Amino acid sequence: MSTLLGHPPFLPDESLFSRLIRLARINGYDTFYILLSLIYEETIKRGDKTDPIGRPMRRETYEFLSTLTYSEVADLYSATPHIFSTVLIPPDYQTQLLEFSEKFRMPVLGLKHAHGHLLPDNAGQFCPMCLEESSYHRLNWKPVGISVCLKHQCFLINKCYICGNALKVADIVSTFCSSCEANLKLCPVKPAMMDAFGLFTQHTLYEWFMRGTAYSEENYQLPKEPINVLYRVLTGLRLILLTFPTAEWPDAISIFV
Repeated sequence: MSTLLGHPPFLPDESLFSRLIRLARINGYDTFYILLSLIYEETIKRGDKTDPIGRPMRRETYEFLSTLTYSEVADLYSATPHIFSTVLIPPDYQTQLLEFSEKFRMPVLGLKHAHGHLLPDNAGQFCPMCLEESSYHRLNWKPVGISVCLKHQCFLINKCYICGNALKVADIVSTFCSSCEANLKLCPVKPAMMDAFGLFTQHTLYEWFMRGTAYSEENYQLPKEPINVLYRVLTGLRLILLTFPTAEWPDAISIFV
């Protein structure tokens, strides 16, 4: 089995997709897809269907990536959207577990529960100021509901500021738009002029998705319910506001009461 010569470690909150793209570049592959073909070569040999590389669903894929990249399986798993399972899988669904060993079983997030809540595997959004600090894709940029960089208090960007095309994760890691070659580090920053409740919502979503914990704020108290229940309530309220955009939120909610 082939291994890579360069093995840079994961960067803080880096997505698996981002690290594999950086590995391909550091090891001299012209494109990420050459490395991808190496990974899928083993899958094809086993007679299996290809596994979504940013969100692997099979133990064998993790084991192969672990050998290929000199990484711990647990670190690889923690860099995937599977860690969002506790938020996105509804309470009335039985969670599928991926068994790595007798003592290491972790939940997996299928496309059914990811759709509409996470950006597609290859799609990306980013904070220009974070990208200026370090050129890689952060896992907390995957959830659709997280639209603000809390560190820099600015909106995340999902389209090229020059050509307007949707951005890919590979564009963000390279820092250049693949359509027009615009330098994404030069993208204008859009300050997040949000009220206190808007910022509270963004903090809450970040804590739910990235830490699996509740966010505490003196002025806003959430019911002591499981995170996946609270998230469903929040997405339901969002749907109401999108359906009735001209109504104040208490009036919009009263329509369904």
